[in-house]
Amino acid sequence: TRAIALSAAPAMGAFLAARGSRALLLAPDEEAEQWVASVGRHAGLDYAVAHKQRYGDRAVEIALPARDYRGAHVVLVDDVAS
Repeated sequence: TRAIALSAAPAMGAFLAARGSRALLLAPDEEAEQWVASVGRHAGLDYAVAHKQRYGDRAVEIALPARDYRGAHVVLVDDVAS
């Protein structure tokens, strides 16, 4: 059996770069930093990583990193969005 690893990061980065986007990429937690960093590299965009604290299956608190978000176009990058 052979495994193939695929990533949408290059395509996502190209999509954002082609539109002249100056978006701020945001990862909802430390686990997603690998994906947001990869998209950021491909698009030439800055990114930030939030801190997630899970208290239970449906009790989650997310703290955004300290920065100025006024006027920012934020793009959430994660492996699953629900």
